Amino acid sequence: MATQPLMNVFNRLSVAFDHGEGAWLYDTEGNKYLDALCGIAVTGLGHAHPAITRAISEQAAKLIHCSNLYTIPQQTELAAKLARISGMETPSSPIPGPKPTRPPSNWPAATATTGGSTTRRSS
Repeated sequence: MATQPLMNVFNRLSVAFDHGEGAWLYDTEGNKYLDALCGIAVTGLGHAHPAITRAISEQAAKLIHCSNLYTIPQQTELAAKLARISGMETPSSPIPGPKPTRPPSNWPAATATTGGSTTRRSS
């Protein structure tokens, strides 16, 4: 299995997955595996569930990803719901850090001009 164009970050196993269904993954040879790793905790709800597929499709039609540097109303709503359910009404951050700030007013122009980077490295 050729993986040469990929960075050698993981010691990849010699299995190639083709699709998933619920908690099960199927490789290109048709073998069935229990997905115990869940893509490092990103597919804990399973694969190809109709309701999840529909919800992802509907969300993708609006917004696929937005940085946590910005306010995401659905994220705030979900956090409030999880806080209520868990009894943890007051959020606390495990990682102390600076208070959020707004990006500079010229940020969109700067990223458009520099191709995404607002800083320059000296040679």
